[in-house]
Amino acid sequence: VAPNYLTTRGPEAKTEEAVFEAVAHRASADHPLLRGVLRADVKTKVWFERAWFPASRGSSARKSMKTLLVAPQIREVFQKDPMIAFTWPMGKGHVLHVVPMAYQQNGNLAGVMAMQRLLLNFLCQALPDDE
Repeated sequence: VAPNYLTTRGPEAKTEEAVFEAVAHRASADHPLLRGVLRADVKTKVWFERAWFPASRGSSARKSMKTLLVAPQIREVFQKDPMIAFTWPMGKGHVLHVVPMAYQQNGNLAGVMAMQRLLLNFLCQALPDDE
């Protein structure tokens, strides 16, 4: 997926379609990229298509990768790392990797909005302060 940052066993580790609740990783609850992403009044449900496969942290990511969102049910159902949104430094910037689909096929509107807001926050952080 991303050499030395993300690893996967590819199609052999493929899972079934699923809908899971997304929550902030305990160490990232106040991260600027999560501003406005999760709502307190509704569970954020995100859709994972049939072809997704869980990723694991590679050797380069152990210290530099910041997990933003997790879906604890992934560990319960598939015995895999529950991270679903994470970022790491690369070159002069950062990479944002988000696992679930960001459109409304399954899950709920709060889930779609969360994935879109996360991406918008990521893009907005790159803007100069005067824009």
